Amino acid sequence: MTPKTQHQARATRQWFSATGLAILAVGFIAFAVLNNLVLRGARLDLSESRLYTLSEGSKRLVRELKEPLNLYLYFSDSASKDIPELRGYAQRVRELLQQYAEESGGKLRLSVVDPQAFSEEEDRAAQAGLQAVPVGGTELYFGLVGTSSTDARDIIGFFQPDKEASLEYEISKLIHRLGTARKPTIGVLSGLPILGGWDMMTRQRSEPWVVTEQLRQFANLRELKAEDGQIPADLDALLVVQPKGLAPAMLYALDQYVLGGGKTLVFVDPVAEQDRLPQSPQMPFPKTIAGQDLNTLFKAWGFSIAMDKVVADPGHALQIVAGPGQGPITHLALLGLGPQAIAREDLITANLESLNFASTGAILPLDGKSTVIEPLVTSSPSSALLDRGRFDFLPDPSALQQGFVPGTTAYVLAARIGGKAKTAFPEGKPQAPAANALDASLKAKPAPAAGPHLAEATIGVNLLVVADTDVLSDRLWVEKQQFFGQTLANPFADNGDFLANAAEQFSGSEALVSLRGRGRYSRPFERVQALKAQAEGQLLAHAENLQKQLDDTEKKLNELQQGGLKGGAVSLNAEQQRAVQEFAEQKARIRKELREVRHQLDKDIDALGNRLKLINIVLVPSILILIAMGVAAARRGRRQRREGVGHAA
Repeated sequence: MTPKTQHQARATRQWFSATGLAILAVGFIAFAVLNNLVLRGARLDLSESRLYTLSEGSKRLVRELKEPLNLYLYFSDSASKDIPELRGYAQRVRELLQQYAEESGGKLRLSVVDPQAFSEEEDRAAQAGLQAVPVGGTELYFGLVGTSSTDARDIIGFFQPDKEASLEYEISKLIHRLGTARKPTIGVLSGLPILGGWDMMTRQRSEPWVVTEQLRQFANLRELKAEDGQIPADLDALLVVQPKGLAPAMLYALDQYVLGGGKTLVFVDPVAEQDRLPQSPQMPFPKTIAGQDLNTLFKAWGFSIAMDKVVADPGHALQIVAGPGQGPITHLALLGLGPQAIAREDLITANLESLNFASTGAILPLDGKSTVIEPLVTSSPSSALLDRGRFDFLPDPSALQQGFVPGTTAYVLAARIGGKAKTAFPEGKPQAPAANALDASLKAKPAPAAGPHLAEATIGVNLLVVADTDVLSDRLWVEKQQFFGQTLANPFADNGDFLANAAEQFSGSEALVSLRGRGRYSRPFERVQALKAQAEGQLLAHAENLQKQLDDTEKKLNELQQGGLKGGAVSLNAEQQRAVQEFAEQKARIRKELREVRHQLDKDIDALGNRLKLINIVLVPSILILIAMGVAAARRGRRQRREGVGHAA
């Protein structure tokens, strides 16, 4: 090939290279435009539990909206410039809200607002009730305002990053409330004065319990009577608390309501502190346990509650003061349950920190049933069951410790019950008892049910069952104070939030009930943590052995020196002096080795972290570079071989 031909070939290659780069640039721009137009909104969520994808419940909720809603996300962009963690979470919230808007088919309109200082947007954020956080001399807003076409308004005052597990639920709850024109209606069937009643001790009407006052903030409560024999069909949820004197017709109505998908919260208790006659700790409990008839239904639904047994739990037992001048007494049946006993993956209990239970029963699963029991609150493994009779008269709670033997079972105190269940009345609606012969002749045949008899659940049952009623009473979670003629309730436990969360979720749509906590968003290196734990275990075991040797050496050295004391001075023979010297050298050697072990522990953990950094920062990119270089070299080799063939020709 002549020099002129070679020059022309190089020029051609350069032209093709420049043209290729231009084509690549145009192609990249075209792909970006095409991606924005055609693949807009397409997502690939490879995270565990699909944390960044809307659940089916939320999708169904927004698709079923009857009217358009406006969502205004207020985030102070400039005020948060030095808080990267919050800015990252804000991006997460924005992307989630965009998914809601895309799934709604245009019924959700999202606007992102930056409420800068002294602006009209800041005034609107403050007027809407959003919470402002002072940051660097200015105020930071990070909340959501929702409005409907009927001027309804709802807000999330501030998105807290530590509550990210319930983020989707809070947004879906806001959308549901805005899209629903009315308050939900919750039926209350109770044998306790939860809605207020007549106090036999004071001979005055008692105030409603604080938990029901909280429920009235978002729902209408409708009191039901045990003798009604039916449950209204227009209820959004049903709250059952230690009912008394339930007729067979009412039990049947409960059975059919639950099997028909009625969302129900049940609180029953083997020892209800508020059920004494009269309400006094010196009076025994009634022999007939209110609520025990419900076990007929429970057993058909796949579980039972031991109404003659009380859970005693030394692992969560609280201490009380029995009287003036007396010391604290451990009450095995008065339980203070912390995060370790509360399910963190369920939205009802995800953000609860403490619950107080008293003389609670245990929810026991039955074999061969198709229902699913999801524990929400459990006792410690050292729990045991005590006879209910021991609580009839208990002036000294320390008596419960006499003869108590810790068990090995963690009992379920509160749980969700779901899945398929069968009726407790396979033969249909029970016949009402006849008052006389005429009624008996008229009721010879079973009375027809108000609707078709359900032999099993149609869509699966929705139950929350709690084996305690004292958890709802004021004394276990709230302190009342008088302030300028008003009664203020200051909570010291999360019992009220427990019922409010459950009732709010159960009285909402099926979409809300189906939501659960989405798991952890912070993804720790579990393998690294396991390796650290293994290394720490090995090295700490060595350290403990060395520490024991050091203690033994110091003990022998002290004994030897004490044995040589004569008249206040140390008098040791040559052999004893050599022994003292050897022990002193051994002590110094062990202390040095102990320091080295502890230093090695930190060194190994740091080395593990450095290796991971090396893999992520250097090794993986190097492998990709080598692969790219290999591909480029192969292409260059093929091109040179083609040129060599051309030269030969």
